[in-house]
Amino acid sequence: MINAKEAREIANIPKIEEALEKVSEAIENAAGDGKISITWRDYPISGKLYSNNKIPEYEYFKNALEINGYKVDLGVECRQFVDIWLDISWEEGI
Repeated sequence: MINAKEAREIANIPKIEEALEKVSEAIENAAGDGKISITWRDYPISGKLYSNNKIPEYEYFKNALEINGYKVDLGVECRQFVDIWLDISWEEGI
């Protein structure tokens, strides 16, 4: 029997896989324009990141990018509203 944590991870993987496809396309477009990084806001679970960046979906997404050589930083700006984004870089030597 799988535990509740495993069930949550399975339930959210399709969303994360879709997000990985979208970010891959954004990276490819940016790289084609000669860029070495992107700021990405089209992230399906950013609302959950308001209180905790150790959620399984974020870890899965971040690890998938880092395994492929990307550097991923979580950006947050708190003003009237909280804005959350990912800075993703593929600059050599980082």
